[in-house]
Amino acid sequence: MSATDVHGERRTQLAKLPQVLFDHVSEYVYLFSMVMAGVTAAKDDDHLFLLPNAARRVLEIFASYKVPDCPNFKRQLEVLVKTKVGEPYRDVYDFCNRFSHGEGPESIDVLDARTVHRHIQRCMEFLKAVDPDHYHRMCEAAGIKDPLA
Repeated sequence: MSATDVHGERRTQLAKLPQVLFDHVSEYVYLFSMVMAGVTAAKDDDHLFLLPNAARRVLEIFASYKVPDCPNFKRQLEVLVKTKVGEPYRDVYDFCNRFSHGEGPESIDVLDARTVHRHIQRCMEFLKAVDPDHYHRMCEAAGIKDPLA
């Protein structure tokens, strides 16, 4: 349900919920499905620019359950990145702390859809590497085939 304007009059408009929101009560599966759709989208799709915050939110929710003893997302993500020898997902940590929320100096490359595509893909690769079982269950819950397989 949403508000709309019809000839200067405020009206209520009903629209069909996306199936994934209808099937799941939290935003987590929905956001996961949106980010995964971005992973499979064309590398120059304009909708990619909407996904860095969604990717960060997916990782925030994931991290809050995976590392509940840490006080904040930055620390949780740091712990998760360090769980892999050689910290191969350090770029995910940097992306989540700089580009998705403007918490640091953004460079012009964030305006490139191909760069955004690579960053969101890396976020999902990270989630899969840290907890492959959870990742596969999320794909199943969202009704999508694993694009990272």
